[in-house]
Amino acid sequence: MNQAVDQTGLHDFGDPWFREPLQLLVQSLRTEADLSSFGLRRAVDLVTSKLGVRLRVVDAHNRYPEIGKERIEGPIFIIGLPRTGSTLTHHLFGEDHRLRVPRRWETHEPWPPPESATYFTDPRIDRVSASMAPLYRRRPQLAAMHPTRGDFPEECVHMLSPSFAASLFFVLFGAQRYARGMLGCNVEAAYRFHKRFLQLLQWRCRANPWVLKYPGHLGHLDALRRVYPDARFVWLHRDPVEAITSITHLSSMAQTAHRRHSEPRAIAAWLTEEWAHRTRVAMAQRAHLHNAQIWYDLRYEDLVADPVSCVSGIYRWAGLDLPPTTACHMGQYVADPPYPRGGYSHDRRRLGVDEDRVRREFSEYVATYLAPRPLSPQSERARRRIRSRSQ
Repeated sequence: MNQAVDQTGLHDFGDPWFREPLQLLVQSLRTEADLSSFGLRRAVDLVTSKLGVRLRVVDAHNRYPEIGKERIEGPIFIIGLPRTGSTLTHHLFGEDHRLRVPRRWETHEPWPPPESATYFTDPRIDRVSASMAPLYRRRPQLAAMHPTRGDFPEECVHMLSPSFAASLFFVLFGAQRYARGMLGCNVEAAYRFHKRFLQLLQWRCRANPWVLKYPGHLGHLDALRRVYPDARFVWLHRDPVEAITSITHLSSMAQTAHRRHSEPRAIAAWLTEEWAHRTRVAMAQRAHLHNAQIWYDLRYEDLVADPVSCVSGIYRWAGLDLPPTTACHMGQYVADPPYPRGGYSHDRRRLGVDEDRVRREFSEYVATYLAPRPLSPQSERARRRIRSRSQ
């Protein structure tokens, strides 16, 4: 915190709620993460930078109270297990510049606030893109598994992590004790900060509406709805064995870049426990949100088979129009995405994923959202492709 103060010249961290999860995170990093020298530098830099972002967001609201009057109306949250197609869906929404998706550069350097006239030419775009270079040099495969650039749409994780309420810290550093402690925590204060973050980002660059994405919203939907009472949800669904295998591979790659030792089997076991818990809680919370109009369910195999048609369906559900030119841009994006594809292993045995346990833990979820049904020819072809990769 002192380093962040020195770097920014600011002192007010705002609501002190964040201090307890920050302390838990630091203890977890010190006692169980077994960080390498590179990992230690990355962890210190990341925590310090998130504190710096927090200072800047709080300072902006203190100096310009009108920011707090910005209205975040009808935001759409893309949720679901990790690795269910949410990045593709979010990126396709990012092709529609009438809407707002948060971009990586503005979530990492939100001050001065984005301006409409320079939104896609801001010099921070290149600076934030370059910040990923050390990690990609250390683990080149990550560039294919989880590509990112300064101008890419970004998850809500970077608007929640300044409150230290984000799964990012386990994925990167293996901070399991921290991750376990946050599972049952009331994170409403973190969502209040999230809203203040969005208010700053749209102050000089309007949004209508925001389209946001983060798997970690699962398990905290009640807190989210208390802050965003008119929020709507697109819930993406995929075979949990495939999803857990994929996120295990990503987490293993990220952690081996930062830790002296990491065991994929232990990573898989925790991710199975964590996401089964989040999913059960989310299903229970959904049952209490009686307005069926706020939910849109989409299966992974349908999305893979015809991404643009699926996103068109979301537009109709949300009451948004999709101009033909924008749909054409989306189709071009699908045909020629601005990043490499692939890089993932689907070898569950090598990654230590216990398929039987995953099936047991997610049995209610599968019965509710993934019951067998006739598939379109496109979806059937997509399913065969997915199965062939997993064998």
